[in-house]
Amino acid sequence: MVNKEKALKRELIRLRKTQNPQQIDYRRMRKLRKARTEYWALKTIPGAVKKAAAKPEKKVKKKKEKEPELEIVENEEGSEPEFEVIEDETEVSDEDLEIDEELEKLYADDDEPEDEEEE
Repeated sequence: MVNKEKALKRELIRLRKTQNPQQIDYRRMRKLRKARTEYWALKTIPGAVKKAAAKPEKKVKKKKEKEPELEIVENEEGSEPEFEVIEDETEVSDEDLEIDEELEKLYADDDEPEDEEEE
């Protein structure tokens, strides 16, 4: 049986030497990357892999609750807030009526079909 480490070294050397170095060969680069990872996997100590695989537990930080910036003031008189009543002024002036009548005349002409005017 052939030594795996020596076989991987030969493979790395073969993949490094290219016939045309000016042209990029992505397939060759991918094979070289895989061979390197296999080679270094053989070189590492098996016990070290287990230690690196076990991830340390992260401490979870408690998020601080934001306090409201505005103070809540309660009324002594009543629990319901006071609202200011605004009277709605719906009085229509004479100018508005004149404008409305003019607009109605303009739009009334649009309702009639155009075919009748051409005849």
